[in-house]
Amino acid sequence: MHTIRQLPVIRKKWGYPYRLWITQEFDDLGWNLVEQSRRQGRIHDVTLFIEDPQGRFALMSKHSYPPGIFRSPSGGVHLHEPFDQGAIREAKEETGLNIQLQSFVLHITLEITHQEDSITWESYIFHATTHQTRLQPVDLKEVREAIWVDPTQMHLMIQKLKNTENGGLIYRANLTEAFLWSLQNPFKLESADIYQIPIYEKIKSKIKSPELLEKTFFFNASIQHLWAGCIGITLHPNFYELSILEIHSSFYGRGLAQALTTYIVDQWNFKQNQFAEKKDLWVFSQYPAYFIPLHFHLPEDLSMTPPFILSEINKKPARSVALKYTPF
Repeated sequence: MHTIRQLPVIRKKWGYPYRLWITQEFDDLGWNLVEQSRRQGRIHDVTLFIEDPQGRFALMSKHSYPPGIFRSPSGGVHLHEPFDQGAIREAKEETGLNIQLQSFVLHITLEITHQEDSITWESYIFHATTHQTRLQPVDLKEVREAIWVDPTQMHLMIQKLKNTENGGLIYRANLTEAFLWSLQNPFKLESADIYQIPIYEKIKSKIKSPELLEKTFFFNASIQHLWAGCIGITLHPNFYELSILEIHSSFYGRGLAQALTTYIVDQWNFKQNQFAEKKDLWVFSQYPAYFIPLHFHLPEDLSMTPPFILSEINKKPARSVALKYTPF
């Protein structure tokens, strides 16, 4: 939990990551390792893609891995340990490298399943660099070997990981694929006027009141100089409403919508920009499961819901619900 509480500050320092949810079945051995970690109070890892001056990435292999199988180094941040210090320590232990964190690229929530049980695990994935090229793992009890791979070799390793049919290693393959795409396609977020949004007519059809439209602040997301999506916050007298969330279909499934929502939530937490006043943050949606992992919850008492939100819900399909952001 301590690591989760550090996340808003981590994102403010290292940037906003793409945000994905993945489900993966683990075998008995993998499940037992995760259970052991949970009993010790850790349900997260910091994964590091460490790049050297030649554009190669450092991979490591554990003693339990099949021959020729390597993945990116990772480990946990200790209780009360500053996040970046924990990441730097893990890099040193598993590769022998002194690193510099560059960016928070990807955040994956993994639902680990085993028979009828499940555990939710968090992976915080960073791009890091080093000026060193000598790999010399310190934690030889856990790490068997470390190697450098170029991008072509990295893609070949991804396929090798998938071919192991091991749930944990398959997850590492999928994580690596998602990281490489995210690293090559960072998103840029900027405040925008409604007419700077390509789908402004669609947005005007959703916010029909000119008065509310004037009180709505928009942020555009772009990827490779292409419009990728937008998010809008409407300022009501007594609450804030996450009123617009649109993603270009080319970027579905990449975790951009969750990244934009996380950005707005952090602005609310830090009381920045449009969130200077202390008001609740609400959203109403047909897809509550989409927002609940981001700490939006159904109100315990329906009377707590703002009347405007209730009136909008009555205009929507029966399954639409209101959710209130609750800080963890």
